[in-house]
Amino acid sequence: MKIKNRKHFEQTRWVKMEDMEFSIRPFPFSQHKKIEVMSMLQEQFMYCLVDWKNILDDKDKPVPCNFETKTQIFDFYPDIRNFVIGEATGVVTTVNETLGN
Repeated sequence: MKIKNRKHFEQTRWVKMEDMEFSIRPFPFSQHKKIEVMSMLQEQFMYCLVDWKNILDDKDKPVPCNFETKTQIFDFYPDIRNFVIGEATGVVTTVNETLGN
């Protein structure tokens, strides 16, 4: 078995959700920390979501992919949050399922 270098595993890929696109990188196991589930999911989301396309504000201007707007997306857009985490981890699950709700 050949071990691939770290850069191979850090490659991002563009994935589509409806008319939007997100640049997502894999979430490496070493990034996991002993923290509460919701904090871990937010950490995964923030780390893995690298960029996006077709996310617009109410004036049809592109919204920057930064900490502030990623936090808003994580908090208030569960479909996008679940999509990004699922794409990054390879697991299709929702936050509610993870939390047992």
